[in-house]
Amino acid sequence: MFNIIRADLYRLSHGKVIYSTYALLFAGIAMGALFSEYPAPLVVTTQITLVIPFILAIIYAVCAPDFNTAAIKNALANGSPRTSLYAARLILSFLLSELLYLLGIAVNFAAELISPAPPEMAYVGSSATLLTSIATQSFMILAMVATGCAIIFISRRGVVCIAVFLALFFGVSIALSIISFAGVEWIVSYDFTYTMGRFAAQFGDLEQAELIRGLALGAFYLLASTALGVVLFRRSEIK
Repeated sequence: MFNIIRADLYRLSHGKVIYSTYALLFAGIAMGALFSEYPAPLVVTTQITLVIPFILAIIYAVCAPDFNTAAIKNALANGSPRTSLYAARLILSFLLSELLYLLGIAVNFAAELISPAPPEMAYVGSSATLLTSIATQSFMILAMVATGCAIIFISRRGVVCIAVFLALFFGVSIALSIISFAGVEWIVSYDFTYTMGRFAAQFGDLEQAELIRGLALGAFYLLASTALGVVLFRRSEIK
C-alpha cells in the first residue's frame, strides 16, 4: 500500500492539478481574508463549504486517471491487491485534502496579520472551541473524501463522479433554496453540507444533540461509502 502511495505522489508531483488546486484556493482565501470584515478564525471556518469543489479536484486527480487509462488494469495485473489499492487512494486523497484545509487556515491567518480585523471584531472564542471545530471539520472531510473515492471506484468514470458528488453534497441545499416545501425544513438538518457548515460557523452554539447527530451523519457517510466501495470494486470486472 505504501508503494502505491509513493508512486501516486510521484505522479501527482509531476503534474499540474494539485499545484493549481492549492494555488487557486489559497489565492481565494487570502483575498477573502485581506478584505473581510471578520477575524481569521471566523473567516476560515465559515468558508469551509467553499473548499468542497477543491476537495473534489483532489479526489479526481488521485483516483480517476487510472480508470481513464489502462493503468488500473496493469496495477491489478502486477499483483496489487484491490483492497490495498483502494485504501491507498483513500488515504492519499484524505491527506492531500486535509493538508489543503490546514494550509488554507495558515494562509488565512497570515493574510489577517497583514490586514488585522478591527478591535471590535476580534475573535472571542476559545482556542479549545476553535481546535475542536477544526477537528470535527477534518472528520467530515474524511467522510466526504471516502464518499468521493467510492463513487469513482464504483462508477469508474470521472464525469459521473463529478456529477454525483456535486449533487450529493449540494443538491439538497440548492433544491430547498429554489423550492420551499412546508413541513420538510427538517431535511436540512440531515444534509451533509449544511451540517459541515454548522460545525464550521456555529460550533460553539451547537447543542449536544446536534453535535452527535452531525458526527453520526459523517460516520454513516464514511462507513457506508467505504464498505460499498470496497465490496463493489473487489467484485467488479476491470476491462
